[in-house]
Amino acid sequence: MYIQQWGDRTLPSLLLLHGFMGSSADFLPLIPRLIQHFHCICVDLPGHGQTEIVEHNFVSTAEQILNIVPDNCYLFGYSLGGRLALYLALHYPDRWQKVILESASFGLSDPPMREQRQQQDRAIARKLRQPDLDFAAFIHKWYQQPVFTGIETHPNFPELIVSRSNNNPLSLARSLETTGLRQQPYLGELLKTNIIPLLILAGEQDIKFVEIGYQIASICRQTQLTIVPDCSHNIHFQQLDLWLEAVLEFLI
Repeated sequence: MYIQQWGDRTLPSLLLLHGFMGSSADFLPLIPRLIQHFHCICVDLPGHGQTEIVEHNFVSTAEQILNIVPDNCYLFGYSLGGRLALYLALHYPDRWQKVILESASFGLSDPPMREQRQQQDRAIARKLRQPDLDFAAFIHKWYQQPVFTGIETHPNFPELIVSRSNNNPLSLARSLETTGLRQQPYLGELLKTNIIPLLILAGEQDIKFVEIGYQIASICRQTQLTIVPDCSHNIHFQQLDLWLEAVLEFLI
């Protein structure tokens, strides 16, 4: 995996995991504040940024992440990165001090729902593989989903489109097929065993993940749920200052 690191390596380490179509560069606006307290480690997940797609699946991706960070690390994950972070927190609790999940799911338990999601992901992957794909138009349509309500009005939205366009559509298609929600092991039962302090962040306009946040908080011990106002799925992009306030208050 391509890795970027910032800050004093004698400080506690904080690993940040991006979402689908993102990269380690997503966190650059947050780094100046974070490195005042942490040594920050960011990776490009398989098929994203500068990490080439290889034979992998959800679990092997999580285990590869585990191999590149020190013990007693703090962990943050957004969306796809949040699902990986939750898996790591529940399967390897001795490796993490505190964990933050932004807009993350604990998976699907119902077989018909898992099958339906797989069919949806495959349909998206087919679009990404079309030789005449207008990738910029695909990205714009992606952000018209209800979970991203309001994101197109953000003044930096054009820059977000440009950053997403730096990805390879074929690699994203493979990533979706191998680490999409259907490929994630269901973590609902393991949530009951959690022993790590956990912060759940959900944007108030992202109704789906507000509900998921409440579900996690009702199941999982040592969990704090924060609903962030005036944003939807991508909180650290839409409400950078509120994200930093919530995250630093929880971690420090």
